[in-house]
Amino acid sequence: MVKLARTYVLVLLLFEIFLFTAVLLLHISLGVGLSRPSVEFTQALLVGILLVSFPLAALAKEKNVWKNEFKSCPMWLRGVVLLFWIYGLIIIVFRVAPSSDIKGAEDFVAISALMLSVNVMWLCIPCAVLWTRPLQATELVKRSRTSFIVAVVVMTVAVVYRVGFLPHPVR
Repeated sequence: MVKLARTYVLVLLLFEIFLFTAVLLLHISLGVGLSRPSVEFTQALLVGILLVSFPLAALAKEKNVWKNEFKSCPMWLRGVVLLFWIYGLIIIVFRVAPSSDIKGAEDFVAISALMLSVNVMWLCIPCAVLWTRPLQATELVKRSRTSFIVAVVVMTVAVVYRVGFLPHPVR
């Protein structure tokens, strides 16, 4: 059961790395002036992030990522997280705050910078759980079980929404 739990956390980590890389590439492409992404792509990316982020959050001790997992992840990863947070804050302050109309909310560079700064934090959780402060076998299995239940619930909601049982926003 412990091997299965470790494998599950590793799979979540791989998905998170993939999603973070996708958001980073999206942000870079927007920053150099390539065309805006399609609605389908951004929706799929957002759903992917939610499908991975909620189960990762369920792995966190006391659900307080800042207090526990961030402080116990490797120093280099903490530096990366802080760098992306500062970068995201700077982008939001200088691109969105000055605009007084709705266009600030539609600034895809600022939105992708915000996604980057939030998404990078989730990388700390599996690193802390598996390597820097490895959990006891029973604790790892317990947290993985909770995370898996959250993953099933989030996937179920996503499928129910996609099939049409939940109301879709009117455009």
